Amino acid sequence: MSKPASHKILVQKPIFIIASGRSGTTLLYRLLCGHPDTAWFSGLTDIFPRFPQISILSRLYNGKINRFLGPSPEAINIYKFCGVDDSSLKSKGSSLTERDVNKHSKLMLYKTVAQHLKWMGKSRFISKNTANGMRIRYLKKIFPDALFVHIIRNGYGVVNSLLNVKWWPDLGLWWLGKTPKQWEEKGGNPAELCTLHWKRQVEEILQNKEYIRQDQYFECRYEHVVDKPLSSLKEILEFCQLRWSDDFEKHIKCLPISSLSLDKWQDELDEISKKTIKEIAGDLIDYFGY
Repeated sequence: MSKPASHKILVQKPIFIIASGRSGTTLLYRLLCGHPDTAWFSGLTDIFPRFPQISILSRLYNGKINRFLGPSPEAINIYKFCGVDDSSLKSKGSSLTERDVNKHSKLMLYKTVAQHLKWMGKSRFISKNTANGMRIRYLKKIFPDALFVHIIRNGYGVVNSLLNVKWWPDLGLWWLGKTPKQWEEKGGNPAELCTLHWKRQVEEILQNKEYIRQDQYFECRYEHVVDKPLSSLKEILEFCQLRWSDDFEKHIKCLPISSLSLDKWQDELDEISKKTIKEIAGDLIDYFGY
């Protein structure tokens, strides 16, 4: 892989977690950020994206949830600072491609990732951002050897989760051009919109994975990560070419992971909502074996 001439640090096989929102990306991200070889955008560097050197403070991160020293759940400010503007995604209503990459964003994102590797003293970079699934071709243009880990969750569970998070009503949906609140004000069915959103995001990922090599794409199940974290993480680390260690295993065991919420949707979704989900996305849910 070639690198920009102005950089001494080679960014090798960065890892991007991709999925529809509420599919378990944050959990998987926190697990992988506890690996001794991974660097990431911290809460501090997301607040101060012009100063990647402060990521050195993240060496103090102990694997527990920490707003500043720990990994940022989205790192929206850093991506914007690097010129990765999702307004173009919303205006197109479709995924970003290699044609959306410009010299500024390519240089800045590469440089910012390289600086985080340097100051955190790590060899591999990992990113979790909900929009990553809509940037597969875009990111591959900047990082040709990038690896993409797609975490998949039962569509019923995703819809139920979206219906119950506080930020959902005001979220600007990139493919729709409006918020769920605006959708409901026009008489739209909330469960229908959540299902359409999940289906659209997942289908975009499946379409765009065709533009990367098979060895750059890996699918895992949220339910497997929650129910059997050790065996699931071993498979993911093998794909990412990251070593297994006793310290990493200890990190996994220390994080609060519960499988009690896996079937909540069965009791919390009413029968009308379940029927709506099946009618809209039944084929996709069946495709993944749920």
